[in-house]
Amino acid sequence: MKVLARTRIFRQAWIRLGDVRILGLELINEEWGESRVSRSRAGEKLIASLYNIASSRTHRVRRDLGEGFFVETSVDGPGHSASDGEGRLKETRMLLCPYPSRLLALTIAYIDGSTETLRVPQDRDFYVYEGVVETKKPWSHILVEAEGCRRVILDTELSRRVIRAS
Repeated sequence: MKVLARTRIFRQAWIRLGDVRILGLELINEEWGESRVSRSRAGEKLIASLYNIASSRTHRVRRDLGEGFFVETSVDGPGHSASDGEGRLKETRMLLCPYPSRLLALTIAYIDGSTETLRVPQDRDFYVYEGVVETKKPWSHILVEAEGCRRVILDTELSRRVIRAS
């Protein structure tokens, strides 16, 4: 049976929204392709086959790219899908979304009690995954709103310390 694979290539980029700078991802290329999987595959074997296709496509594209790129492949078959992603991102400090997602807005709650909602212009495709949010004022938490992802980031996520047992 035929399955459909989509590979997206992202490059790290900064966006400025007001006084806030965000390090995220820009989509620079998207490739579509078909693969074949044995019709006898079902359940876990089918999912494993889909993942193997996704992983090999991701690795093939990723190996030719340097630092600052992320590659994600998703493969869809009848009733099942699998995805894989890999990259070498630099300067990242926080997980903004668990997978690359188009950023819609950030709401920042500052420690002085004020809040600010920043929206990405509709004509700009900017994605978030692992990245950085730089503000001029200290904040207590940030709400990330992206397609398929809503996540609250606490300031404590950036200051966790490892406690070693003696």
